Amino acid sequence: MKSLRQNISLALLILFEIAAGVLLLLEPEKVARVILFLFGIVMIVIGGMNLIRFYKEKPEGLTGFITCMVGVAALLMGVFSVIPATMDMMMEYRTIFYALIFFVAGLYEAQMYFTARKNGVPVSVMLLLSAVLAIVFGVLVAVNHNGGLISFLDKDQLPAVFMFCQALTDLIALILAVRQNKEGGKKNEPRDIEPSA
Repeated sequence: MKSLRQNISLALLILFEIAAGVLLLLEPEKVARVILFLFGIVMIVIGGMNLIRFYKEKPEGLTGFITCMVGVAALLMGVFSVIPATMDMMMEYRTIFYALIFFVAGLYEAQMYFTARKNGVPVSVMLLLSAVLAIVFGVLVAVNHNGGLISFLDKDQLPAVFMFCQALTDLIALILAVRQNKEGGKKNEPRDIEPSA
């Protein structure tokens, strides 16, 4: 069951990467605005939750300070992301948001890999490679903000190409995991154990 859930999660991630890549190539400006708006809503929720926790639990010391600062920073970032006037300014730095998507995807895939290993669920090392690639892609997208690193692709095309590459590595990881699951299921069938005399 855990293997099926992980495979479904990975399949959904692949579909997201392909859809995001296609949309970034077709309608980069609109997609960037939607991503920024959704990011803003998520930040408002995270900021609000941190501030409510700070108010209710009243943590002291460094924990309280961090909880409060994360809450305020996330709330401010969220508000600036959804207000049309500041959204236009933030659109200039949208590659940072693309980079964040790659970082989050990479961390999620690494978590999936290590959780599967810990639980004994068949998983391919290709998933870990895909996680590393996602983080590398995030760094390259952030560094290429003004097109200086990879000049033949603009700041919306580069993340789209990386999304397709990420989808390909994730698809290979998914195929290998399904194959390992099938082979593992045949090898590890339960057997009756006879007590020794």
